[in-house]
Amino acid sequence: MRKATPGPGTAVGTKRRPASIDAGLRGADPLRTLPRRMSNKRALPRTRRRLRIEFAGTPAFTVDVSPGGFCTEAMRVLPPGSPVSGRIRVHGRDVEFHGVVAWAKPGDPRLQLRGRMGVKLSHPAAPYLELFGPPA
Repeated sequence: MRKATPGPGTAVGTKRRPASIDAGLRGADPLRTLPRRMSNKRALPRTRRRLRIEFAGTPAFTVDVSPGGFCTEAMRVLPPGSPVSGRIRVHGRDVEFHGVVAWAKPGDPRLQLRGRMGVKLSHPAAPYLELFGPPA
């Protein structure tokens, strides 16, 4: 009994896909098979700025800012809904801020990965609004 020899372009020891799978992949758009990204739910435009902030006696830095709030990176993040207040350094001076944590993504201290959280400002101070504009 003779063994079947593989056809040209087929590696020895590999299995061929069924014809139905090949037919389905031939006309497929590879971009449509990828998962879609989440939609941008932000109401205000963001500006990538690294500003020093301090809350609960802990220093941190912003990732991006908008007239209504900012995203910050910190080793310890607070749960969403937590009230937060502190100081943000704008144009060389510290400005008080008060807000609430809108969302939080914890980091991993064992890997030295900082977490991120979004802070929605309750009443942005005048120097902050001069730099980033009034909230909509």
